[in-house]
Amino acid sequence: LKAGCSLSDDWLVENVTPNIANSFGKGIAVILAKPLLWAMFHEEVSDLVPVRAHARVVTAYNAIPNGQRLGNGVNPVKKVLLSASVTRGEIFLNEVPDAFARVGGDRAGA
Repeated sequence: LKAGCSLSDDWLVENVTPNIANSFGKGIAVILAKPLLWAMFHEEVSDLVPVRAHARVVTAYNAIPNGQRLGNGVNPVKKVLLSASVTRGEIFLNEVPDAFARVGGDRAGA
């Protein structure tokens, strides 16, 4: 989440991924809530999110007092490029620093 965004894990689970939490637990629901929330606030892909879910989350987000959330139209989730690797059967996800991410060109597909 972006700096200044005061969304808690509990808020994410309650408002963004409640059904995932019921089926797979809070830990998985928190992880999956962030990319889903990003998509809901990104104009190019928000139409891919089911309308009722999108409306429910945006309504809950807009109900948060102004000083405790980012401004209208600002995506609360920072998109980052990740690198995945496997060592001895264990999967590692590492954030690629911005300086390295720009070397490959446009990050739009990241």
